[in-house]
Amino acid sequence: MPQWKIAEGQLEEHPIRIHFRGDLGPDVQFPICARITWQAAQIDKEGLPDQDEMQRIDHFNQCLLKAVEEPGVGVLTMVLIADGECQWVLYTKETEAFKTAVDGIPTEGGLYPIETVVDEDPNWDVQQQILESIQNAPAP
Repeated sequence: MPQWKIAEGQLEEHPIRIHFRGDLGPDVQFPICARITWQAAQIDKEGLPDQDEMQRIDHFNQCLLKAVEEPGVGVLTMVLIADGECQWVLYTKETEAFKTAVDGIPTEGGLYPIETVVDEDPNWDVQQQILESIQNAPAP
């Protein structure tokens, strides 16, 4: 069972919430970093996606896990929510298999407002940089 942790704080005077796996580190099986970004159409007064948008985001999150982790295509390592955006950081074995898995996610309410960036990252530098910034952040 994955070990998820939550960090909350401020980023440029806006709330930020980071969910990350505390049980994962660099894995040579997954050398490619994929970042999926959802730009929320509806945000609340704090700059976070509003309740309706969060329900759609949560639904996508569950579908993403099923599409990527269950068949072993990749692993979700963190989710960042801030300033009207939700970003998933995943590591995958192979770009085309990942693209096929994400493209296969059902779009019941129309297309999801997502953009995907995929880069080689065998040392998991993206994840490490984010985790280091959490650890080095000043206490509230």
